[in-house]
Amino acid sequence: MGALDHFELVLRDLKPGLNEFQFEIDDSFFADFEYSPVAKGSGKCLLSVDKKTNLLTIDFDITAKVELVCDRSLEPFDHKIELEQQLMVKFGDEDADIDEDIVSVRWDTQTINVAHFIYEYIVVSIPMKKLHPKFKDENESELGSIVFKSDEESDQTDPDPRWNALRNLN
Repeated sequence: MGALDHFELVLRDLKPGLNEFQFEIDDSFFADFEYSPVAKGSGKCLLSVDKKTNLLTIDFDITAKVELVCDRSLEPFDHKIELEQQLMVKFGDEDADIDEDIVSVRWDTQTINVAHFIYEYIVVSIPMKKLHPKFKDENESELGSIVFKSDEESDQTDPDPRWNALRNLN
């Protein structure tokens, strides 16, 4: 039995209407995904599954803490993740990803493993630029020191007269 087997929803066990589940996320969860950008992390995922005749609406409420490596200092740091996502599962003739928030499964599908969806939502929420929190104040002060010129100042120092014609379009 793999670490991701307990993330399966058995469809015949779901009652019509709202069903709720809670899943724990730990290091073994991320270890089961090859080439994962996250090696360590912990948290929980609350799932609300609304079962209808030919449709499942799954609401993910994920609260986790993952360990990332700072792009600047290469120091590890903890990054908090809090997100809510919704996934629609339609029943049809074939398995297909219709949209990023809509998938189709065959009518005879017995189980749906939600681990893949939880993993994708967490990984997508990781920022492109991973900076240790100790650099947060430094970046804000850099942005605060940028001084923008007023239109009058830029007219005086702008050597290219074509910009003046463009400013008049406003």
